[in-house]
Amino acid sequence: MKGDCYKSILLALIGIFQFASSFAASDSLLIIQNVSVVDVGTKCIHKNVDIVIEGRIIKRILPFNPDNKYHNAQIINSSGDYCIPGLIDSHVHLDTEPVESLKFLVQNGVTIVRDMAGDAEYLRSIITEIESGSIIGPDIYYSAVMAGKEFIESSSKIKMVTTSGLELGEAPWARKIDDKSDIIKVVKQAKECGAYALKLYKDLTADQVKKLTEEGHKQGLLVWAHATVYPATCDQLIDADIDCISHYPYILCSDNLYGKIDASRTFIDDDIISFRKLEQRLVRMKDRRTFFDPNIFQLNKLIYNKLGNSAEIYSLLGYYAIKRAHELGVVIVAGTDASVVTNDTITLYYELEALVRNVGLTPLEALQSATINGAKVLHIDNIFGSIDPGKIADIVVLSKDPTIDIKGILSIKYVIKNGKILFQN
Repeated sequence: MKGDCYKSILLALIGIFQFASSFAASDSLLIIQNVSVVDVGTKCIHKNVDIVIEGRIIKRILPFNPDNKYHNAQIINSSGDYCIPGLIDSHVHLDTEPVESLKFLVQNGVTIVRDMAGDAEYLRSIITEIESGSIIGPDIYYSAVMAGKEFIESSSKIKMVTTSGLELGEAPWARKIDDKSDIIKVVKQAKECGAYALKLYKDLTADQVKKLTEEGHKQGLLVWAHATVYPATCDQLIDADIDCISHYPYILCSDNLYGKIDASRTFIDDDIISFRKLEQRLVRMKDRRTFFDPNIFQLNKLIYNKLGNSAEIYSLLGYYAIKRAHELGVVIVAGTDASVVTNDTITLYYELEALVRNVGLTPLEALQSATINGAKVLHIDNIFGSIDPGKIADIVVLSKDPTIDIKGILSIKYVIKNGKILFQN
């Protein structure tokens, strides 16, 4: 398959770029020469090509030819190497991380993150520093928490991110929702604080979910949620047209779980939906184009701590649900919901490893979940997420083929962000 893909693309490229044997001088011309490009859109590998980057944009991808002349260009000779798009971690909480973690992420190939609710004032300040060049970090897209009274008033996290002088639940990025809430105003203020999305967290009714989602979309915000925000159920979230649901254990939860448990009990036995119900739920997700952010690595640790000997069967059911979602066409995105560093390695690697080892995705399918799919869930796949002409040059050069072994994403030689080489090993 790879050979056929390569031949068809190569012929097209030859036809388009046969005239491009020489390029004019440019102070900002960067060439990744004679490299294999992992095409996460078509699942092909295009071998022996040159990537031409001008400024921050990928201008051309053309067959390698030693006669191609690039005057005054910076050239990376990458014969035998592989290029992948910059990685995307679709579930982080950066306000709990040391600032050094931002540089670590980029140094290890993560160029974009989806922050799933935190201190918006802190995140805005960090984004400003990254954009000014005073620190190195990934592009950050963050959300504002929407939750009910019980959670807002009891959560230590909400207390931590609420600015002095504000009542709990009044911060635009950590909002208490009830039936009296002015939803239009709530969404407007979330947007004004820089939030890219609303995150529906806990203690919300189906009606509140529907109103928040409709108004969020109307004002141009995405809407993300835990797979259950009881009393609203997973199916009610999907039917409300939220954009993405998180946490694979919740996808298994029965609709009446909320009325049966106390805070110390978890999801076992009759709390798990039937296979038929699960299939219907996943089909509904596919039809509604709901993204799925399973968070395997972190949640496995929590499940084993909670369930002990019962954990393995529960995890296996979860792996089945993720695999079946993928087979049905639900788009899987890779998010960690954990410290971004584990064992001196990006935690995102362990999430991708779990998608391959536990769920059964191929390394290339797992790679898609942390590149093009991560861009799609943010609605930025027109400029990020793959190595294509016209897109921003966030590129990682590897010495090993990650489509053979996902561990190849750790064999980093160069990290290029916005068309500039930031790290070289």
